[in-house]
This record gives sequence, C-alpha cells and structure tokens, in this order.
Amino acid sequence: MVNEKTREFCQRYDIKQVELFEHLYEIDEILLFLPSHPTEPEKEALQSLIGIEGVTSGFIYYVKSNNTFELIVQWKEKTGNL
Repeated sequence: MVNEKTREFCQRYDIKQVELFEHLYEIDEILLFLPSHPTEPEKEALQSLIGIEGVTSGFIYYVKSNNTFELIVQWKEKTGNL
C-alpha cells in the first residue's frame, strides 16, 4: 500500500510510477527539498529522473536515502534550482 504523502506528491508532479517512486526514494527527504507547487518544467525534469539510483547495496534505509540524494541533486542540476 502506498503512503498517502507519496501518493499526493506523485499527483502534484504527475508521476505515474508511484510504487517504484516509493520503493526507491524517501518521501520525507524529497518533501524538504523539492517545491510543493512545481512548474511544468520542474515536473518534467523529475519525471525524466525516476528510476535513478545511487548506491544499490546496503541497508534499505541507506540505499533509499542515497537514491533520494542522487535524485534531488540531479533534479536541481537539470532545473537550475541550485
């Protein structure tokens, strides 16, 4: 079952791969760094990065946190929101 925060975030960013997003990324960290009211280019940038991973082995919380960090950094680079 998908977390309600994740579902709401994915709706705002028009993310269709909700289960994958929740599996790979830590929603609380993402909510701290990404805008709550994204522009269309910001949505498109995030959608293009879904599936990106950092470290792929280790404790699940470490892997999710690392994946989230990679996603946020690459999203900031892609959108110029540094």
